[in-house]
Amino acid sequence: RPPLGRFTARLRWGNAISLDGGGTRSQVDGRGACAQRWPSRRLGAHDLLRRCSRSPPLPRPPGRPTDPAVPNLHAECNSIFDWHSIGLFESHRASGMAGGITRLLACGADTLPSYRGLDIGPTFVHAPHLGLRPGEAYPAFNKPHSAALWVRARQAGAQAGGPALEAFVVFVDADMLLTRPVRPSEFGVVPGTVAAATYDFLAGASQGLADAFGLFPKAHFARVGGVHIFTFGDLADVAPRWLAWTEAVRGYACDAPEAYSALAMPDGARGATAGAKLQFMWQAEMYGYMIGAADVGLQHASSRVLMQYSGYEPPPQADALQPPLLHYGVDWQLGSAFSFNKLGHLHLRPSLCPRWFWPALPPNSVTGPRSMAA
Repeated sequence: RPPLGRFTARLRWGNAISLDGGGTRSQVDGRGACAQRWPSRRLGAHDLLRRCSRSPPLPRPPGRPTDPAVPNLHAECNSIFDWHSIGLFESHRASGMAGGITRLLACGADTLPSYRGLDIGPTFVHAPHLGLRPGEAYPAFNKPHSAALWVRARQAGAQAGGPALEAFVVFVDADMLLTRPVRPSEFGVVPGTVAAATYDFLAGASQGLADAFGLFPKAHFARVGGVHIFTFGDLADVAPRWLAWTEAVRGYACDAPEAYSALAMPDGARGATAGAKLQFMWQAEMYGYMIGAADVGLQHASSRVLMQYSGYEPPPQADALQPPLLHYGVDWQLGSAFSFNKLGHLHLRPSLCPRWFWPALPPNSVTGPRSMAA
C-alpha cells in the first residue's frame, strides 16, 4: 500500500473496521464519499484515509493566526454531559475569555426529539458515531468524530459566505472549567505546533504499540491529551486521521486485549486489576490522536500548566502561570469535610431545575494558599 501521511503502515491484526451499510458513517471529515452511506463490506483504516485524501484541500484562515481562541467541547445528550456543559459555559462567561464557545453534541435521531438541553448554550448537533460493532459502547469515538464533522461544517459555511474560520480552536473535554482566558501565544501554538496537556502514562508511545501496526517513523509521537489548542488548519488536517486511528487502535484493543494492555500500559501497571485494564482500553482515543497527529506531521508543545487536575498539587511553574483549565476527572477532597467524584452525580438532571446541583462547601473547609478549589 502507498504511504499515507508520514507513515507506511501494515495492520498486522487485519482490517478490523466493519462499516454497516445501514447507517451514515462519518468516518472521516466528510470529504467526497466519506459522508455517504457505505456499502456493507469490511474496510481498513488505510482505505478510509486513502479514499478521503483524494479531494483538494479546503481553505484555511488567511494570514498568521492571532489570539483569541474559541473553545469547543464534545458532549452527548444526557444528564451528566448537561451539567458538565453548564459548568463549562458558566466558567467561560466568568473567565472573561473573548469570543464564543461551542458544544459539539452527539445526539441520535431517536433521542433528539425528547432532549431538553439544546438551550444550554451554542450547540452543533450531529449524529453519534455508530461504533465498530453492533451495540458497542465507546463514547470516546465521538471526540474525533465531532471534530471532523464540525470542521467540515465550518469550512462549508465559510465557503458559502458565512462567518470567517476561527484562527485557533481549544478542544476540551466537557468535565473541565476555565479559570482564565486561554491565550495560544502563551503556549507556543503556531501552524504545525499544537499545545496540549502532558500525559506521562501514555507509555505506548515508546513501548511498541505503534509496532503492532507496523508504523514508522515515531519521532513525533507525543504523550499528550485532555486539552489541545490547534490552529484551525491543523485541526482540519488531523481530525480525519485522529478518527481513523482511534478506530484502528480500539479495534486492536478489542481483538487482542492482552497484547494491547502489554503495549499501552506503563510498567508499573502491568499487574493491574481488570478495572484498571478497562481504563486503559478507554484510552484508545488518546493513542488514536497520538498516531494521527504524527501521521500528519504535527509537533507538540507539551505543557504541565495548561491543565490542572482538581485536588493535585500544581507544578512549580504554575506559580507564574495559572493553569487556565481545571479538570475534575478524578476523585478529590478537601480535608475530611468534602469530597467529590463526578460519577456520583450521574442522575443529576438540570432540566428539572434543581435549586442546587449539590450542597455548598462546609464553612472553613477551604484551607491553604495552594488549594485548587480556592
